Amino acid sequence: MRYFDHNATHPLLAEARDAWLHAIERYPANASSPHRWGGRSDHALEEARQRVATWLGCRTGEVTFTSGATEANNAVLHHLAMETQGEVWVS
Repeated sequence: MRYFDHNATHPLLAEARDAWLHAIERYPANASSPHRWGGRSDHALEEARQRVATWLGCRTGEVTFTSGATEANNAVLHHLAMETQGEVWVS
């Protein structure tokens, strides 16, 4: 059995905490908002997507950020079900 929700109980790395605090102080707006602050947040998000894609060696369109573990797990399981054209059972 594979456990995909380790992040929920794993201590936050200091580097991740520092990056998160920096981001919420510098880019407080919703990246989907149409105003200038939202545009700045969206630009920062797209730069982060590009850095992750470069690090992983993939296209930016293949990088998806989610709001948390449940959404990420559901996305992975949905993708798995679509790729195998079968069913995925979760308990």
